[in-house]
Amino acid sequence: MVMHDLRGGFHIPNAKMEKSKKALVSRAGLHGLLQIFDATDLGKEFAKCLPEDGSIRAYGSYQLGLLWVACLLSGFDSIDDIEEFDDDDLILALFGGKLPTAKTMGNFLRRFSKHNIQDLNRFITKMGYTLRNHSQQVHPHKGEAMPHFKIDGTTHEQHGKQMEGCGWIR
Repeated sequence: MVMHDLRGGFHIPNAKMEKSKKALVSRAGLHGLLQIFDATDLGKEFAKCLPEDGSIRAYGSYQLGLLWVACLLSGFDSIDDIEEFDDDDLILALFGGKLPTAKTMGNFLRRFSKHNIQDLNRFITKMGYTLRNHSQQVHPHKGEAMPHFKIDGTTHEQHGKQMEGCGWIR
């Protein structure tokens, strides 16, 4: 039986570190986080929570999902913030030299069904406990208290003529 690759063949590549006179970016640790995520069972489980590949030909769901994780880890608040990655050499190298537009990312996010969202919520909780357990193994003297996860799980449906934001339906 042939197993379907939920990652669509996409993996975060190794990045070559070079001495440079360019200013360091605030996302210097992002590559390591994405690579650990991608190389472990977390990446496989994350891929199962994503919607099936749709009409987005150049990007698979897993690649778009990892890019969205990178956006969230970078503190982006809106889909349009993805354009901040356009000048980031590291992100461009990690994602094959091209990034989707905000519209493409919005189309991807709108493909999430209630089932995908429920799976993702369960995954996030499991991921939190997995990371905490790992942290306790590495640093047993820290984090002895019971964990408290604060996650805004509110679903915000948007309607209107705009690709992003809310509008009045008459």
